Amino acid sequence: MGKSGKLRPAMPEHAIEKSFEERSERVFVILMSQRGFGSSTVGEIFNKNPKIFYLFEPLWMMSNEAEAGDGVNPLSTATERDILREIFRCKFRGDFTMMLTKYNEMLRTRRVCEVSEGTQCMISNTTLLDETCKRNSGRVAIKVVRTDLDKLKSLVVDDQLNVKILHLVRDPRGVASSLIQHVITRLPDDDLIALSDQLPRKGRLKALGLLNQTIKGKNSVQAYCLWMRQNLFNSARLPEWLEDHYKLLKFEEFASSPILVTKDIYNFVGLPVPLEIEQWLELYRNNTHTAKLNGLQSNLKERAQQWIFDLSESEVEQVEEECMDVINALGYQPYRKLKENVKSGAIN
Repeated sequence: MGKSGKLRPAMPEHAIEKSFEERSERVFVILMSQRGFGSSTVGEIFNKNPKIFYLFEPLWMMSNEAEAGDGVNPLSTATERDILREIFRCKFRGDFTMMLTKYNEMLRTRRVCEVSEGTQCMISNTTLLDETCKRNSGRVAIKVVRTDLDKLKSLVVDDQLNVKILHLVRDPRGVASSLIQHVITRLPDDDLIALSDQLPRKGRLKALGLLNQTIKGKNSVQAYCLWMRQNLFNSARLPEWLEDHYKLLKFEEFASSPILVTKDIYNFVGLPVPLEIEQWLELYRNNTHTAKLNGLQSNLKERAQQWIFDLSESEVEQVEEECMDVINALGYQPYRKLKENVKSGAIN
């Protein structure tokens, strides 16, 4: 029975067998984000947990986007739901295992690497994948990009799973800077030369086509702000089905205080922070001059603030014109205030 006294719907036939379901122990953590929001970094707090089975972007992996690179995830709501149910049940289809074998050397899922064939973090045995997942007593976490809360609703309402949704967001101006770097580093030199005369006049966002799309899933400022706008909730206005299932997380907060925020995340999930994670984060905090440390960039706070120095004022204005409501809703400071902090030395 829910908090309002309403009866929850009966478990559907496809629900998990009771012998493999103990809701006091089982949990399905879904880190919901977008590219360039810092989700790979945040996801490591689950990937490095020896008692959690963690998967990087299983929905992307099963979509045509992985092959075509067109930036749009074509999976239907029903298909996404079925894949997520199977992951929670630790019952994987052959085609899923095949795609995991194809991409996991790049994604580096820890649990899979530990039982992989050889040293390439690949697994082709579906039964072994099932068993590896089940060893973690039903504690499963995944990172998903370009999905929406409404696509996850049935997991909570219909399946009554212990789902914990971490909605990771980022300052749209930081996202814009990340998008610019992502595109520029992948453009051939000839294309960059061809665009060079447009960059000073239009700004990099317009010249690179990052202000021209509102289609959700496309790599653009408008599309990413649309996604945040449509999925954004705070504790004061959560719909009933999201109560105890949703937590908003700002990348900048994690970057500034990773240990404190990680403890808060694990408290929300209902699991203790393992010693391995605390040691990893402590090592990061105490070695701030190391370029990279076991997968976590030690200049994480600087990375979160770098857009203040990377974007021109006109580019900041372009982002704010499209996304000021999101910037305000998330409580990010105005650009003018941030510039004053730079001048005073509060931001280096």
